[in-house]
Amino acid sequence: MNCPRCQGLMVGNKYVDLQDDTGQNSFVAWRCLICGEVLDPVILKHRSAQPEPMIGRARLRDKAPPRRKTRQSELWGEPE
Repeated sequence: MNCPRCQGLMVGNKYVDLQDDTGQNSFVAWRCLICGEVLDPVILKHRSAQPEPMIGRARLRDKAPPRRKTRQSELWGEPE
């Protein structure tokens, strides 16, 4: 199996979770030897799920924030 992040080799590892409340103490996941990416069925499920739109929670701006004067703008003027 190739890593989706870096295309490196992935190997199966058994991980132990000592703080799991479900009673499951270990799980098997794929780990990339190059970048360290870890993938298990729960991670893959969450990544493939489509998030629900957050209607009414977006921050809307009335106008753009004021531009800050920089040393470059003092020397060369404002960009067009």
